[in-house]
Amino acid sequence: MTSKHSRLFNSWYKAAQALGIEIRGPLAVTTEEGDDLECEMLVPYFGSLQGTVVFTEFQDDGLMEKLQRNGYCCSTFGPVPDGYIAPRSQVAEVLADWGWCGPEERKPTWLP
Repeated sequence: MTSKHSRLFNSWYKAAQALGIEIRGPLAVTTEEGDDLECEMLVPYFGSLQGTVVFTEFQDDGLMEKLQRNGYCCSTFGPVPDGYIAPRSQVAEVLADWGWCGPEERKPTWLP
């Protein structure tokens, strides 16, 4: 993976810590079909039980459909500049839009 793949994760890291949520990335998500699909970030329990897989470039080769068939939600953000730190409020808004799909006892208290 190139350096742009870790920029998104790095930009969300401080907000994720402050909000008490887990993010993972960059990583490869393995589908039931055996495909390893590289993504910049996975946000577990948001958007779907498996979580939301995030890319910085639109994937139009059937990748998103394959991930959705495997229980993931997918999202695409534009490229992230070096050193950009996503504001906590912006990250919280995105996460609230995706919705919590995990166990109720693990739901962040700041979510509606």
